[in-house]
Amino acid sequence: MVWAWPCWAERHNDLVLVEGEEHLKAALREGRGAILLSGHFYGFERVVAPALAERGYRMNRTGFGWRGDDISERWGKGSYARWGHINYGDDRRQRLQALAKIERALGRNEVVHLSIRGFSQGEPQFEIPFFYGKFFLDGRLIETIEHLEAPVLPCFALSDERGRFVIRLYPPEPPSRAEMMSGFGQLYAGYLRDHPEFAQIWKNVAQKRKEW
Repeated sequence: MVWAWPCWAERHNDLVLVEGEEHLKAALREGRGAILLSGHFYGFERVVAPALAERGYRMNRTGFGWRGDDISERWGKGSYARWGHINYGDDRRQRLQALAKIERALGRNEVVHLSIRGFSQGEPQFEIPFFYGKFFLDGRLIETIEHLEAPVLPCFALSDERGRFVIRLYPPEPPSRAEMMSGFGQLYAGYLRDHPEFAQIWKNVAQKRKEW
């Protein structure tokens, strides 16, 4: 379904259920943009940007390794391609450029979708409960979000028993590490505990790799 997006984009209202959309609208009314925060490789996070763009939101998704032609090949070149991708790049200069693009998008009151990685080691302040050893969220990304100063909405994209994508948006949190760890961090830990089938990190976890 993810790969076939160009075939069903026009039917997104039938196949995508958005819960908590009122929280996103409330955040955008503040005029500072909004950050959607998801777990890296958890659920169907790739559907979030195109699906919400279809609903009229100005969307930006961040990540590594994607180019414009890659996106067109994956998501199509039609009228449904209404969102942008911000590539982190491979070096410090490119990452600073990506940060500037994120800041400009938020300044235009747009939505930026970030996914946060997990690590087997890290600072205690970034640890979340995990039933399979230690789990630390990416402290550098959390510090970056603090710098951006936009409201943060936890975002999880799963599927239901009918085969629909379900995008769940939670109330906005202040962009501080304490709020994000007590809010998003605990939500993410709960999803990993209650719905481990939606995580794609288990091979890396089992092999005791540093990054998930």
